[in-house]
Amino acid sequence: MAELVEPLYALMVERVRASHVVATDDTILPMLSKGKTANARMWVYVGDASQPYTIFDFTLDRGRDGPKRFLKDYNQVLLADAYGG
Repeated sequence: MAELVEPLYALMVERVRASHVVATDDTILPMLSKGKTANARMWVYVGDASQPYTIFDFTLDRGRDGPKRFLKDYNQVLLADAYGG
């Protein structure tokens, strides 16, 4: 199923990146790891009124590499909380 909806997901990501304003935040998700549970992250990206799409992106940690990869060359307004990490 994931392969079938991948083109739709890619189009929605492109549209969110075309927004003048993108809002983002992350939340902790438990992820099964060998013999234990590890913390992973689910990031949400919400486009503006002209691109009203909501995209979720999974990362293994809260590092900047995940958002940097997702946003690529985005150079408009990014709304995020004031996490100091």
